[in-house]
Amino acid sequence: MLIDFVRKINAEKNFGIDKEFQFIEFNDAIALGITELSTVPDPLDIIAVVKLKYSGVVPESYKVLNLIIGDWVEIHLDELTDVIHEKLKGHLNEFYPNSDISDIDGEDTAIWTDQLDYLPAVDPNDNSILIDIELVLHAEPTGEEEP
Repeated sequence: MLIDFVRKINAEKNFGIDKEFQFIEFNDAIALGITELSTVPDPLDIIAVVKLKYSGVVPESYKVLNLIIGDWVEIHLDELTDVIHEKLKGHLNEFYPNSDISDIDGEDTAIWTDQLDYLPAVDPNDNSILIDIELVLHAEPTGEEEP
């Protein structure tokens, strides 16, 4: 809506997110429940948790904050993709060892760019925000696990 766009523009006059970010972890509830004989679900529901630093006054509106974060993700998509894909290779090898992850290098991005809610957790003492970035991944088992 136009009013949300205007609110976002006004909020950005007093609030900014730094370019640098820090990868924190993957939230992957599926991996925690996989047993020795489990099949790998398709698609995988994995969230990348990223820490952003900010300056200024955090917008009071959750919707406006999410719009600002969404724009930041779009602008920094290449850098986010590089870091998340590299970390993702290790995560997938550890928790889904029989899955074909060869497409990760050829994929534009596993980041779901149409995400509307980044579930930001604001830490005013650290001037930081933790955000959840949803990933779009499809698992392809490659065979039986070796004894």
